[in-house]
Amino acid sequence: MSAKFFNTPEPKKFKIETRFYDKKKEEANMKAKRDAGDMEAYNEYRREKMREEWKSDKYDSKKQKAWIKLLILVVLAGVLLGLILI
Repeated sequence: MSAKFFNTPEPKKFKIETRFYDKKKEEANMKAKRDAGDMEAYNEYRREKMREEWKSDKYDSKKQKAWIKLLILVVLAGVLLGLILI
């Protein structure tokens, strides 16, 4: 019984297959599908591309809002500090 108490199981190994995304190759494939008449695949590609662009726009607007909040806080701190020192 003591042999099982000290027996520790082997850790599970993490195995992942690497993937490579070639943007130029993907765009060439989509252009070929569009030219071949597979508009459904091309439309799906355009939707995905638009989603990616919208996500990056949202991030930029959030970043801009954060800078504006920081600027307002700095200005308010300066005004309060100026009132205290006067």
